[in-house]
Amino acid sequence: MRVALTSLFRNASELVESYFVRVAALREALEERSDSLQLILVEGDSIDGTLNRIVARVGGYTADVLQMNHGGPVYGGSIDPERFHQLSRCLDAALGRVPDAADAWLFVECDLLWTPATLLKLLDDLNDVDAVLPMVYGRDRTWFYDTWAFRKDGQHF
Repeated sequence: MRVALTSLFRNASELVESYFVRVAALREALEERSDSLQLILVEGDSIDGTLNRIVARVGGYTADVLQMNHGGPVYGGSIDPERFHQLSRCLDAALGRVPDAADAWLFVECDLLWTPATLLKLLDDLNDVDAVLPMVYGRDRTWFYDTWAFRKDGQHF
């Protein structure tokens, strides 16, 4: 399986090293299955050297590093149509770089903690369904993390 992984970065220089530790473990797990990994990383509007850290760390990977400055404010976890428009521009650019030969596309925010086993399980689920969206829990797994974005029947979780 040829896997493309996209993550977005903004003012995340302190996260780059731990992100690449997880990515290295994922690449190793994929290679054990004779699968491959391509990175499509999008950075924008950082003022803390995030892009330079990504570029310094991306060596040895098949990777596209895109810079997408939109000039918008930092929204944090707020729900704002302009925020989602800016995010969609970044993801559209990333999707445009996913190779036609890719069998799967993963989108993982740069600050999420995950294990290769979790992503491999999600990839394996694609044998039965067209798309997979995991539930995202806090570290102790007792609370659902992404309540601001998820909806059921039009209502927040």
